[in-house]
Amino acid sequence: MLSPSRTEKWDIIKTKGRQNSAVLIDDLDINALREFQQKEYELQRQDNTFKVISPDFDTDIPAYKQRGKLWEYLEEHEFKNES
Repeated sequence: MLSPSRTEKWDIIKTKGRQNSAVLIDDLDINALREFQQKEYELQRQDNTFKVISPDFDTDIPAYKQRGKLWEYLEEHEFKNES
């Protein structure tokens, strides 16, 4: 299980095994991730909580995703798949 963070914090859980069934569970603070993604690129570089996202990433997307309005935002900004 990988966390969207720097390499040294990347692995939340590592497991090895063969035929034994197992369920691995961990917590990822999605709200903290979305708040981090809303920061400007330079602020993300200073934070180190998660892996820095691309400088051209639209920082409005995480806020709309948190509010359940991402699709409406994408339609309004013409990011939808044009078929």
